[in-house]
Amino acid sequence: MVTLDEYNELEQIREIRAFQALVERDVEKLRENYYKNNASTRLKISEIEDILKSKGLKADSIKSIIDRWVAKGLIIDYGDGSYRTIYGELIYRLAHIAIKPGPSLPLVFHVGTMSRKLPNFSDPDYCFPDFCKRRSLEVEKLFIKTIGFQATKILFKALRRIKRYKGLSLWQFNCLKKILEDYRSGKLSNKVYVLMAPVSSGKTLVFALASIAFALKSILFGGKRPVAIFVYPRRSLATDQLRRLWELTYRVNEVLFEEGYSDRVMIGIDDGATPRRVKDPTEFRCGCPHGDKNPVIVNDGYVVCRYGEHKEILATKEKVWEKKPHILLTNLWIIHQGLMDYERRELFDNAMFYVFDEIHEYYDDRAAHLAYVVNRIVDARRRNKLQLPAFVASSATIAQDPNKVKRFIENRFQG
Repeated sequence: MVTLDEYNELEQIREIRAFQALVERDVEKLRENYYKNNASTRLKISEIEDILKSKGLKADSIKSIIDRWVAKGLIIDYGDGSYRTIYGELIYRLAHIAIKPGPSLPLVFHVGTMSRKLPNFSDPDYCFPDFCKRRSLEVEKLFIKTIGFQATKILFKALRRIKRYKGLSLWQFNCLKKILEDYRSGKLSNKVYVLMAPVSSGKTLVFALASIAFALKSILFGGKRPVAIFVYPRRSLATDQLRRLWELTYRVNEVLFEEGYSDRVMIGIDDGATPRRVKDPTEFRCGCPHGDKNPVIVNDGYVVCRYGEHKEILATKEKVWEKKPHILLTNLWIIHQGLMDYERRELFDNAMFYVFDEIHEYYDDRAAHLAYVVNRIVDARRRNKLQLPAFVASSATIAQDPNKVKRFIENRFQG
């Protein structure tokens, strides 16, 4: 029995596959008659209909699908019974840029196309419980196996209060599954994970959920406090990510309080903009998770807004190193200094994994600095006979050779 939601999902998949086949045929025709721009180089309505039928779309819905694609600008109607996809049109226009009006030879004499399968980066393939039933049981089982039923219940209850997080895309689920399964089987140590996905595709959510899940498990069941260290190349990026992480941890802590737990999932930030201590109330660097536009104040190392004090955010260096957060946002320079300081080194010794966000920004001397700091992290662990942490590298622009990044970090383990 197929539900209405599942049927609609299958229809969307068929439409996507049909459009991809149209693009392939469009480029093929363009290549066959490269110097012409007439109906012979474009798609005929009969070709479009045949392709849509071959992908399993019903004959009575084909006309409405074509009309919808034309209205959205996905395919262009030339008015003479010929069509071209927006991608085929873009290729033709770029190759046939004319220096002056009138017929001209193409500036590009060869067009090469390459197709590559990419995961879905938009709609959730695996919903969080209570948003929809699409594979939600698989998500729930993954977390229950790793952190237990009660911690999973708290996590998803918190996520329900942040309505923009409805689930995980296929690639997010697979990444998170790999990290959680390695953690569960004791294989997280010494691992390197490379998260490669477009901008705004949810890379942060993957390592944020893993970090919060590990923190929840330690709060509910005790044991050594896990620490996740998020390393950013720029202060502005750290501030932006702090805003998102605060929204998540605020809701998680809200549910923890309702369930009768006194401990919190804590976030600390220590970079060039973090004061050592604050004598007088000072404006904080990012807004309140309530979405309130009134200023947020740092007072006595904690963050205060009109709704009260947020002790889950450690906003001065003294508070960060006194309280030892579950998640620390920092940079390479602070790690370098902290590894030489006995009091601060404890936090780095307990770090379960390091996340290097926007790793493509570490080039030239920055890459050398990154290699040096990772070497020092590994050496300090080995010297103290501690397990090596896992390393996560995240970027939107390393598609050419993500394995190079993995090898770069793995080479640090060889010494």
